[in-house]
Amino acid sequence: MRKMFAITKRELLSFFVTPPGYIIFSAFMLLCAYFFFNLLGSFNFKLRTFSELPVQIASRRPNLNQWVIEPYYQTVMFLWVCLAPLLSMKSFADERSQSTLEMIFTSPLSIFQIVLGKFFALATIITLLSLGMLLFPLLLHLYGDPEFALTLSGFLAVYLSGLSFVSIGLLLSTLSRHQLLAGFMTFVLLLVIYFLHSFSGAVSGVLLVLVRALSPVLKASELTAGIITLSSLSYFLSFILIGILCTMCSLSVQRSK
Repeated sequence: MRKMFAITKRELLSFFVTPPGYIIFSAFMLLCAYFFFNLLGSFNFKLRTFSELPVQIASRRPNLNQWVIEPYYQTVMFLWVCLAPLLSMKSFADERSQSTLEMIFTSPLSIFQIVLGKFFALATIITLLSLGMLLFPLLLHLYGDPEFALTLSGFLAVYLSGLSFVSIGLLLSTLSRHQLLAGFMTFVLLLVIYFLHSFSGAVSGVLLVLVRALSPVLKASELTAGIITLSSLSYFLSFILIGILCTMCSLSVQRSK
């Protein structure tokens, strides 16, 4: 266990002691701030427009959760599509390009420990980024009255989707010795997965059921709306587990060669 976390520590140090790590973290926070305050500005405009109406219907009053928090979480989820390839592309591709992957294979660590060590490092980074982006919705609770339960359930959706996406990036990083190629493959695959829900209007029958079952956006929308179901939670946990298991299989094949 100690040796496994040694890999995690090494990965985290390689991220946080290099300029790209701080650039990625800073850029992510700046984008989150931009989208959040842009949505908040639109909400304030809608609220002023509503207050000027001669007849005000309470049910049509702009809601903070619907106008700010939910779209903000959806935007952050798309940012993961762009960020996950950057975070995961060097996990194993860099080891192969520097010829250190063979050294890891000959170490006393098992494939399971190697993969988990790498994944825990990515999960730690995703956790820190997720907590950073959560600061903005929490500001609304100081000056507004959003529903706290919806804020937390939406955060859960964003956090689990981030972990799911980097698990896929971890897998694809085992298939190439070039970081950029691994990152590009991850980005393309995540883009396809992310936009699966857009096909729901063009298919029917079994395909429609399949699209709805596999779309991370539709599963996350349930959580951001405050609907925490076993289906949505098991979807993301299965996503993560499949990514880790496939990574282990890929490395096992390469180790046996």
